[in-house]
Amino acid sequence: MGVVAVNITHRLGILGYQPIGEIAPPNLGLLDQIAALRWVHDNIEFFGGDSKRVCLFGESAGADSIFCLLGSDGVEGLFHRAILQSTPWSFRYMDQDSRQAMVESLSSMGGDLLPKNHDTASMEELLSVQQKLMIAATSFPTAVIPFGPILGYSPLPEKSEFDARLEAAIRRVPMFIGYTKDEGRAFEGMFSQMRPVPEMPAGTTIGGFISKNWFQDPAEQFFQKIKQAGGQPWFYQFNLAPDQNEFGAIHTIDMPFLLGTWNDWKMAPMMSGRNAQELVERVGPEVKKLWIAFAEGLDSGSSQFVIDEHFTFRK
Repeated sequence: MGVVAVNITHRLGILGYQPIGEIAPPNLGLLDQIAALRWVHDNIEFFGGDSKRVCLFGESAGADSIFCLLGSDGVEGLFHRAILQSTPWSFRYMDQDSRQAMVESLSSMGGDLLPKNHDTASMEELLSVQQKLMIAATSFPTAVIPFGPILGYSPLPEKSEFDARLEAAIRRVPMFIGYTKDEGRAFEGMFSQMRPVPEMPAGTTIGGFISKNWFQDPAEQFFQKIKQAGGQPWFYQFNLAPDQNEFGAIHTIDMPFLLGTWNDWKMAPMMSGRNAQELVERVGPEVKKLWIAFAEGLDSGSSQFVIDEHFTFRK
């Protein structure tokens, strides 16, 4: 058996998620994804796929999109399994009042910043507005993610209803979740933008604090929540990194093991290290097999196993 892989694009930033007065609604990027899923549902059979066995997988913001889709309107029957890689869980649990205040402030400001004839605004003008909104967002606690799916705006319900839908989804949709060991190394520069700057335990590095609090602990909690609800989630910990790599198992380092070939990733800084190619070519096929096994609904054959000494899987 095989799989048919479909990659999609969608609007990002100010074009995808920033509401601007009466000019632009939020969550257009999420609506783009739902439109793509409908296309897959209607057409995948012509490419050898099965519309009743659709598995989503996404990394970082892509995983956050899947998390949002689990509670969105208009997604019934469009996907049946989900792989959430390095989900920035903490952003979904940020203080909703603070986030709403930021959304409303940036919405008003965006309308004021656009030229009067906003229908003909150039891409350069829109990107200039986006940059100014990003700077303005630094005064809010949620500044680290100024543009992203917003609860309470179509297709997302208010938080209370979203939480109820999520509870139902974790009983219905098999999930595979996980994280990398050194996620936070990629976000150390964002840390100083947070208001107020979070307090860290003595002796804790910024990267280590972010890894634990933004990614790892919430992922473990979500895994346990699914199990307590009667689900059978899969879970992985990705600790692989090339020898002598200054970044460690940084955020997104799992992608070279899943997509493309070594030639596609050999210039990536996170792939520097004397054994990088050997690592990707040896471990990558095994990681792909595991992802495909989940997508196909197969059993791993073991409650826990090690693909490599630094990659563990459990159920």
